[in-house]
Amino acid sequence: MPKSNVIVVTPIYKETLSVNESIALRHSYGILAAHDIWFICPEGMNIAFYESNFPQVKYVFFPPMFFQSASTYNSLMLSELFYVYFSAYTHMLIVQTDAIVFADHLEYWTNSCFDYVGAPWRHGMVVEIPEMDSPFAGERVHMNVGNGGFSLRKIQSCAQVLRELSVIVDRIMVNKDVYVRVERTSLVNEMSINANEDIFFALAGQISCNFIVPNPVHASHFSFEYEPRRHLALINKLPMGAHAWERTDKDFWLQVFAELGIAGII
Repeated sequence: MPKSNVIVVTPIYKETLSVNESIALRHSYGILAAHDIWFICPEGMNIAFYESNFPQVKYVFFPPMFFQSASTYNSLMLSELFYVYFSAYTHMLIVQTDAIVFADHLEYWTNSCFDYVGAPWRHGMVVEIPEMDSPFAGERVHMNVGNGGFSLRKIQSCAQVLRELSVIVDRIMVNKDVYVRVERTSLVNEMSINANEDIFFALAGQISCNFIVPNPVHASHFSFEYEPRRHLALINKLPMGAHAWERTDKDFWLQVFAELGIAGII
């Protein structure tokens, strides 16, 4: 029987973790102990390291093809069947190995109206939907939320929106010719959307009447990713968790960890 209505999921594909990843996950799992915690990993992977270091965590195995690259992981996370598999729960909290949790605010967030919550993106992103068999063909959609590495997803809503926008999912996965414009003042960079499944859910929050994501300030209370100092000044407190802390502002986070008594991270 589930401990709660939320399942905590950490995707893994390496047979070991770094020291920092291990400490951050142990800290996070201690805070999230009231919930079922599962690793999702490729069939046949040696899990001895995880069994030794995280004895409380359970395992779900998927075909290795889904763990070969960002694109194949994207395929798994954009599969309706993935969410149906966990339908005994109402919500899924994704905690990737480069995330950390500071507090369990899941009661608040699961009682909110939001179907998907992740950290806001620096400068936002713009998706230009190509010509296709969809009423959204040719639309230019601006998005500000949110990163999938530490994200909360309403399971039924994710399954439903994947059905609702299946044409867009198929176009992203099969043709891989949808592009994201990352706008930074006068500079515009382009990157392929197919490497980032979270962009689909951010897009869904803008074009579906049935899928709700928070605004950037509200999302900052859930998670920081880029520019954590700016977001801390904005909301004047730490969020529930953070993603990619080693890549975005490690010095800031090391100071935070020291103040919180999280020892051993280097």
